[in-house]
Amino acid sequence: MCGLSVSLRPLYAHEVESFEARFDYAIGGVLRRIEIKNPETISLHVSVQDKRRDFDWIDLEIEISSVSDTRLVEDKQLRYLDMEEGITVMFEEKKALIAVGEYDTIESALSAPLYILGGALKYQENTFSA
Repeated sequence: MCGLSVSLRPLYAHEVESFEARFDYAIGGVLRRIEIKNPETISLHVSVQDKRRDFDWIDLEIEISSVSDTRLVEDKQLRYLDMEEGITVMFEEKKALIAVGEYDTIESALSAPLYILGGALKYQENTFSA
C-alpha cells in the first residue's frame, strides 16, 4: 500500500494547523464522496496533494463522530462544489468541524455549502483513486 495508513487515526486540535498545511487545505482537491456510516458518524472522502510525498495525490478520508449538525449534498453534486478555498478543519470548545471553504469560526462555517459538525475527528490516508 505504499506506506499509507490502513486505519483511522485521531486528529487533535493541536495538529490541525500542520494537517491543513500538509495537504494545502485541500485547495484544488477533488471531493469524492460522503459516507454516512451511521446516524452519528460521517466521512468525507477527498483527493488531495500531500507535501510529505512530493505533492503526489492521495485520497484522504476524514471521519467525524458524534455528529450534531450537517449540510450535505448528494455525491453527484460534490464535483460542482468550488474547492478554490479548500476545506476548513476546526475545533472550538468541544466541537469538531469540517467544511468546504475557508472559515474562521464554527458559526461562520455553518453557511458553507457542505459541512459536518461533531465531537471528534479521525483521518486515514489511502492510495489515490483516479
